[in-house]
Amino acid sequence: GPSLIVPTRALTIQPNSFQTVPVALDTPPTAVTRVFATSSDTSVVTVDGPLLLRDTSLQVFTATHRGSGSAAITFRIESDAGANITYANVVLPAALTVAVTSLGPGFLLSASQLQVASGTPVTLTIGPDTIPDSRTELTVSIEQSGSFISISPSSFVFLQGVAGQSASMSISWIAPGHASLSLIARGGVYQGRHLASQVLVTALAPLAGP
Repeated sequence: GPSLIVPTRALTIQPNSFQTVPVALDTPPTAVTRVFATSSDTSVVTVDGPLLLRDTSLQVFTATHRGSGSAAITFRIESDAGANITYANVVLPAALTVAVTSLGPGFLLSASQLQVASGTPVTLTIGPDTIPDSRTELTVSIEQSGSFISISPSSFVFLQGVAGQSASMSISWIAPGHASLSLIARGGVYQGRHLASQVLVTALAPLAGP
């Protein structure tokens, strides 16, 4: 029988953003048909609507990020009742859903792996991947079992409402070994974000002499 076409069955939404959810009727309706979309968790994602569909062309809902987590969007159809009404009393399959993953805020890094040699510091650039909704403080810490590298500076401030912010830090060699960098953020949507082992750093052994 008549049903609803949902081409996109999975979405990933970045913080402070939205994605569209296209839908279309698979059969020309004989009356205006209303399509409703419902989020299983409105603290993760909300959906607008309903849509009024008069033909089989694609129309779109807007799914808006509300918080990190997972949710599902389900659909139902309402139409006028009566004889020869295409979508009267149509019940959509329960499996007709869109899986939504709403990401938590993170940081963009210029590299996930670095090598540093004695006497030759390397630079790492870092910045928020979404527009901060508050003044955001970021602290970078070194995870290592010994003293292999040093970093400077180790803390940064990103301003509220400014897109495309970035900052640079210098990583210097102390001794051969391996270390990783972790990020701890405070402020707004970044409050309490602890991102472990974001960058792996290899401090190279000095070259053997002639």
